[in-house]
Amino acid sequence: RIMGNDDRRSRGCLSTLTGLVPSAADTFAAWSWLKARVLFAGGLTLTIEGRSVVVLEPLGEGGFSSVHKCVDRAGTPYALKRCFVQHDEHFLVAKTEVDMLKRLQHPNIIRFFGSDPVEPQMGVPNIQVLMEHCDQSLIGIMKQRFTSKFTEEEVLSIFHNVVQAVCYLHSLTPPVAHRDLKADNVLLGADRRYKLCDFGSCTSEAYEPQGTREINLFQDEIDRNTTLEYRADRR
Repeated sequence: RIMGNDDRRSRGCLSTLTGLVPSAADTFAAWSWLKARVLFAGGLTLTIEGRSVVVLEPLGEGGFSSVHKCVDRAGTPYALKRCFVQHDEHFLVAKTEVDMLKRLQHPNIIRFFGSDPVEPQMGVPNIQVLMEHCDQSLIGIMKQRFTSKFTEEEVLSIFHNVVQAVCYLHSLTPPVAHRDLKADNVLLGADRRYKLCDFGSCTSEAYEPQGTREINLFQDEIDRNTTLEYRADRR
């Protein structure tokens, strides 16, 4: 579970469990990730752009990041996302999300409070992002409501909230495409609004591929920045 979804870390972990000999790169990636996770423990006090918070329990983790709940001195909750940058692609994803969140202000988009690059810890550089805290994700609510289902009014409310966020993104100059819309990236805020999050895959670039080679390159771009099971049918 500590290793997350990153292929190199997963292979390193699997090699350890199966007794196979991992490569030096796999071993370094897995060990660096583990050391960074151990160092980032609950109870740590951090200051991000002048806002001091105390780190509490973990809320979740992704391929190269983890999210913790934290509170300030007044008890106001926040979500702290820490990205462990192990190569250039990780840095680009983290930078894209921070740069985009700084621009966005909408009630159906997760609110951004600040970010700080962090000095490397035992060889693992990382970036931390302070955001609005949301108690639940849409995917979590869907799992809880698996048997009771949503009412038509609830479905329309969720859809309306997400569409409002997407409409706002598309109305910007230049327009922004989120590119990774899925239930995992929709959170329920304290104001009972559903909010779009995770902007590491978004872009303002417009693509008009010409010829097979450019189409294949465009397909690679889609593969890197979208989730397979949520893609629109291309037939």
